[in-house]
Amino acid sequence: MMLPFILSPRVFAQDMAFMGASGKTSVAAEYSNTDNGVSLTETRLQGAVPVFKSEKSIWSVTARGQALALGETLRIADRNLDIPKDFGSAEMGLAASFPRESGTRGFTASFGTTGRRLFDSANSRVITLNYFSDWKTSERTSWSFFLSYSNNRTFFNNVPLPGFAYAYQRESFRIMAGLPFAFISWMPRPWLLNAALSPFSSGADLGYMISGPWQAMASFNWAPRSFQNLVPDVDDERLMFDKKETALGVRAGFGPMHSVSLAYVYQFDRRFYVGQSLSSRSSTAADLDDSGGIQFKMRTAF
Repeated sequence: MMLPFILSPRVFAQDMAFMGASGKTSVAAEYSNTDNGVSLTETRLQGAVPVFKSEKSIWSVTARGQALALGETLRIADRNLDIPKDFGSAEMGLAASFPRESGTRGFTASFGTTGRRLFDSANSRVITLNYFSDWKTSERTSWSFFLSYSNNRTFFNNVPLPGFAYAYQRESFRIMAGLPFAFISWMPRPWLLNAALSPFSSGADLGYMISGPWQAMASFNWAPRSFQNLVPDVDDERLMFDKKETALGVRAGFGPMHSVSLAYVYQFDRRFYVGQSLSSRSSTAADLDDSGGIQFKMRTAF
């Protein structure tokens, strides 16, 4: 069993690492647009392509990026800082998995940038390194260990972060619990549930099978993000973006690897501010009003 660093297949989390190499070409994309006074458009893309596969190892090239576009310039008054109308991030990396009878071990490494212009200054470099290992204790249970480093987390920035988890799975049920996260997947047809909880992001996705591939779906997601190279480089300060969202819509699922969804999304508690982390702020917030809009998601692997 491979440790799912991306805890939910429908949750994009900046602070969780790329998934280890699976041997499949995978693509996930998300687009949302809301408008209540100030429009906010978000686009995110993530993918992996295997470049080498054998019985002993799997190697993949990985990539992910995100772009945010605001309808007008927001201002953090006490810092005299104008938030750009458009900014984002991009990363490229390498993932490797080494399967064995007792489990899987591997690593991911990525290098990228955040801000308005790619690699604009030394402050914009983003480095993420991860090692993971899991071993089976029975046909249904396993233990996992990982060690993660990033210089652009929303919590515990620049700190090597260890973690572990115990996993149990049956045909339609799987749970992983440990530090610093918990994950559950339960599929008592016609219901489908995925939920994840960690200091970096939380999310839940509930589906109900209607007919054929069609499902009604509802979700909740909290996945804060941070952006370097948008504020003066003072004590590792970054621009933080925090929001929560719920969505209600329809999804077409074609097996466990392919899905497309279209939903009404409602975003709330949206704010930008300057700080070293979510818990260490050094400015007032530039708030966005709560707003609804449209959200599109897709994922596939082959």
